[in-house]
Amino acid sequence: MHAYVYKSQRKADTYVYLAERDNFDTLPEPLRRQLGPLQFVLELVLTPQRRLAREDPAVVRRHLATRGYHLQLARIERNDRGPGGCLLDGGTLDQGMSDQRVSHHGMPAVRGLDV
Repeated sequence: MHAYVYKSQRKADTYVYLAERDNFDTLPEPLRRQLGPLQFVLELVLTPQRRLAREDPAVVRRHLATRGYHLQLARIERNDRGPGGCLLDGGTLDQGMSDQRVSHHGMPAVRGLDV
């Protein structure tokens, strides 16, 4: 499976993987607006053996197959967490996403990006 990676020009360290190059129609409109312009970064082949630095390749492949896109968000800093692992800005921390925020919709979220 091929993936086409784009960097948000508005949100630091935020990337979108697409199943089809330049097929931005797969992104929900509110997400597209919040990400702003996207700059193509690279094309890669996601085989089961492929490793990614910050994402689980199996999750990326599943999202590409079911949604047509995968959203990679900036990592949170350890000092953003309060007692019990709660995020200080009121978000919650999902067990399987220890380095990402989760919005009230159950989708990854980041400060200033309400998905």
